[in-house]
Amino acid sequence: MQSFTQSSDADVLDAANLWLALVDFLPVDDPRMQGTITAITEQLAGTNGLLYRYQPSETPTQDRQKAAHRQVTGTTDDGLPVSEGTFTACTFWLSSVFCLADKVDEAQARFEHLLRYASPLGLFAEEIDPETGRQRGNYPQAFTHLGLINAALHLAEAQRKGAATTTHHR
Repeated sequence: MQSFTQSSDADVLDAANLWLALVDFLPVDDPRMQGTITAITEQLAGTNGLLYRYQPSETPTQDRQKAAHRQVTGTTDDGLPVSEGTFTACTFWLSSVFCLADKVDEAQARFEHLLRYASPLGLFAEEIDPETGRQRGNYPQAFTHLGLINAALHLAEAQRKGAATTTHHR
């Protein structure tokens, strides 16, 4: 596996490793970071297009079937009594990372897709159920909203840079 995992002795992907690029630990174009982004995007996306933080040992049926087809390398028994939902902040983190990688269209698409899951008040819970689209867990979740704000700022900056580049090259 050419990507970062939960720990050095594990083969379990963890979307929290997107933070390696967000805090400038590694540049987004570093091959290890590129491998991490690709693996997370391909292996931790639920059927709803949102990301799990990691592949739990218990996932909804559709996502278990999807995981079997993409050959997820490992799962985590997190000790929780119910199946895990997609971790809302992770999709916002991925949107931010795509901005840093100059994949602004993909960042925008993921950001807007996730916004459709907001409550009628425009708020987010910790998780979104991949089968029903309902919000689960702590509500409202401040950590998720920090991800939303950061992703919005990354998108605005990336779009500003893109507009400046387009204007400059005319």
